[in-house]
Amino acid sequence: MKLQFLCAGHREWLANSPGSAIDCWSNGLETGRVLCDDHRWDEALPHVGCAYEASEIILSMVYIDRHNAVRFFTSSVYLLAKVLIEMNCHEDARLVYRSASERLRRELLSDHNERAYISDQLAYIDSKLQGLAVPSGPSMSNPLSNLRQSKSGQAYGVLH
Repeated sequence: MKLQFLCAGHREWLANSPGSAIDCWSNGLETGRVLCDDHRWDEALPHVGCAYEASEIILSMVYIDRHNAVRFFTSSVYLLAKVLIEMNCHEDARLVYRSASERLRRELLSDHNERAYISDQLAYIDSKLQGLAVPSGPSMSNPLSNLRQSKSGQAYGVLH
């Protein structure tokens, strides 16, 4: 299962255009932060989600230094999980943290120069994941399938 915010065409375009991927990450994260400051979580979600996916693409490229690529990725992870938690989508936030943890573990195997930084980020993500213990009793998480369309009809937050 994976959260998906970018369509296949945009994902491919960003993968082939590193500068555009960085712009997408920067614009999405900044717009998301502004909306989060106003507690407009449902409006922030597609922006932060696109930033998250753009940061995954950046992390896969050899376009910028690994330290900044990891920083872009983890800042997107933290904000996306925060938005999901504020929207009471705890299971989806756990999914984001689990996915990020797995990704950083793979990065540890391939990057020896940034091992200490990646390890620190991984430890922080794992601590956030542990802090999201599954609640007892009825689920407190709203599935993202209920959030697939904004008020304007724009689709986002599709689960695959």
